[in-house]
Amino acid sequence: MFEDFLDLIGLEDGGDDDLEMYQPQHANQDPIEMYHPVSAGTPVDLDEDGIMDGLLFQAREDYNEDGIFEALGEFMNTDEDGIVEPVDQYSPIYYEDSGAAPAYETFDPSQADLDSIVGDPAGNMENWHWQETGTSCAVASQEFVLEQLTGQEFSEGELRQLAEENGWYDPEGGTTMDDVGNILAHMGLHVEQNMGSTMSDIEQCLASGGQVIVGVDSGELWSGENEEMFGPGMDADHAIQVTGIDYSNPAEPMVIINDPGVSNGGGAMIPIDEFVDAWEDSGCFMVEAYA
Repeated sequence: MFEDFLDLIGLEDGGDDDLEMYQPQHANQDPIEMYHPVSAGTPVDLDEDGIMDGLLFQAREDYNEDGIFEALGEFMNTDEDGIVEPVDQYSPIYYEDSGAAPAYETFDPSQADLDSIVGDPAGNMENWHWQETGTSCAVASQEFVLEQLTGQEFSEGELRQLAEENGWYDPEGGTTMDDVGNILAHMGLHVEQNMGSTMSDIEQCLASGGQVIVGVDSGELWSGENEEMFGPGMDADHAIQVTGIDYSNPAEPMVIINDPGVSNGGGAMIPIDEFVDAWEDSGCFMVEAYA
């Protein structure tokens, strides 16, 4: 059965090292059920010499077998020997007991200078939760926006079903950029999609009472480093809600977000330059929504 799992992610059995890394955490659990790969091996340039010299694999883990992923792990095969190894020296591993992004700080409304903040990050934090599947970041982000603008509660599961029925969401592949915002429009909100947006566009939307969803490169956002690990111009792979901009330190403004992809994503704060680096990989794609 373990060999079937390695086949699923495109590797051959590398021996005991592989078996130990992917060992199920529960006695009778099948590794294929335990780990859900979200990539089949992405070439990476580890030493930035223009030559791809590694393969990155990602796997999500469902601890309690409820169909909802609780953790994300990243593993690297650097020498094509079929053995995958932890990649903490290249990019962060989101350990099973936390699932947290190391680059994030958390917005604290009680300590914030509210006069220096655009948007309502405190109110939006109440809507945040970890996305329920490995591909539903855009659905969860739209749920956050719906709840903030309507004052009603929504179920991510029901929104996923709605989106899947209308062709806006694929459980295997997620949501295409063109379809981000369709749930919001279906629910009666005014929605605008834009490419080539700017921080001024985000600020204007938030200051006008609107809500914002953007596409980002999750690797850059979560690590806080613009390593271009997947090669220059890597496309965005993740959707998040932008809830505010904190100008209390004019020398280093912070973007405040609701990121459904990590356990510390509610009210997460990241320096504006790091945010823009991750955002640029989507062509600065932005969805504006208004009640």
